[in-house]
Amino acid sequence: MNYESSVRYLLSLGRELAAPTQAAAAKFDLENITILAERLGHPERAYPSVHIAGTNGKGSTAAFLESILRHAGFRTGLNTSPHLEKINERIRVHGEEISDEAFADTLSRIQVLIEELLASGKLRGHPTYFECVTAMAFESFARERVAFGVFEVGLGGRLDATNILSPVVTIITRIDFDHENFLGHSLKEIAFEKAGILKPGVPLVLAEQRPEALEVILARARELACPVIEPAQIFRVDQESLQNGFARARVIEADSGKSLEIAPSLPGRFQLQNAVNAVAASHTLQNRGFRIPDDAITHGIANTVWPGRLEKLQSSPDVYFDGAHNPGAARELAYFLEQNFAGRKIFLIYAALRDIHRAPHLPSRFRRATRGNRRPSRRAFFRDPRCRARLRTRPCRSHARRRHFHHRLSLSGRSASPLLETAHPSRHALKKNVEYRPQGFIEHQRLVLSPRCCLFGVLEL
Repeated sequence: MNYESSVRYLLSLGRELAAPTQAAAAKFDLENITILAERLGHPERAYPSVHIAGTNGKGSTAAFLESILRHAGFRTGLNTSPHLEKINERIRVHGEEISDEAFADTLSRIQVLIEELLASGKLRGHPTYFECVTAMAFESFARERVAFGVFEVGLGGRLDATNILSPVVTIITRIDFDHENFLGHSLKEIAFEKAGILKPGVPLVLAEQRPEALEVILARARELACPVIEPAQIFRVDQESLQNGFARARVIEADSGKSLEIAPSLPGRFQLQNAVNAVAASHTLQNRGFRIPDDAITHGIANTVWPGRLEKLQSSPDVYFDGAHNPGAARELAYFLEQNFAGRKIFLIYAALRDIHRAPHLPSRFRRATRGNRRPSRRAFFRDPRCRARLRTRPCRSHARRRHFHHRLSLSGRSASPLLETAHPSRHALKKNVEYRPQGFIEHQRLVLSPRCCLFGVLEL
């Protein structure tokens, strides 16, 4: 297969997640990925790894840690999901996405093995999209002879395809409500799924949690005799400040008194916590014999590149792109807006998948960042005489009782489907379909929308 046919083949396997109405019937277990990894010769065992779960911050923590390891001289592999623009982003070797040729070659080899396993009856069903990409990451890192792999959980943890790893350290970042149809409708249920990545005797770096989530995770850690490292207890953060939206701080180790000056390259106060998670994981690896100098920690954090997290796309006017889609992320985004744009007119373009059932409430959290400003407008700003097509918004019937900021997008008078079929409603929801430039907002950025995207309108905050 060439690259284009490889991508089409993966997409033919269906969406990564079923619709919420199908969630109860969805099959999640480790059978397929275990059989496939065994046939590949268990490539995931060819290198030490760190496994990261959580609701918010796990991708950024993975990026910080991978950058630290790379600056320490390790040849690294980084597996994250979902992607923003191109599926190759999910598999990075030493800071670079794998090439189209390597992607196609790896999937071609795995496809042959899948057909063989299906024919012999060892596989009862074809591996899913996510299982195939996870197997590709395992295999790619082994073939590239990486010295260390960093893996982000796709969904939950306990039954996630990445959970056949035997990591040297596990990390659980802050837990909040997200994907409740799959993970449960309480923090205890969600925490139980996240804690499923714990392995007997393997140290756990545990970010600050709400009490109900903390109780579940600590109980599981005791069962498996996992040493628990809580950054909030072993580190003291001093001289914390925000400079142009970027956090700066001195991190002091409580026992030794040793300090590090850290300056995350990613904007937002919350990135300081993600960076501290990576520092704690680095210290844990140091204690297990991995050579990670302190200057690799500081330089790695200062040079991390991770798009889609309060990413500034342009200036005059300032345009930021962020993947916030749950209450915890919304709170942090609101704080960023409050600290950096108080008193200024703000426009919010917001979209989400249908399974994010709390999504309609999130824009109300963003309003908190505009205290003193006028009340948010209920009108969307799609109408522009320069548009190629006429765009309008109308309230979505299924949420008619909720606030009027919940809109469904209509293109040329035809209502769009509220279900986004891609894995994430961010950049790859912006497909070549309709070009528009809202007046007074974005004059130099070309923005395009897919009619499959469930869009909650454009708000003036």
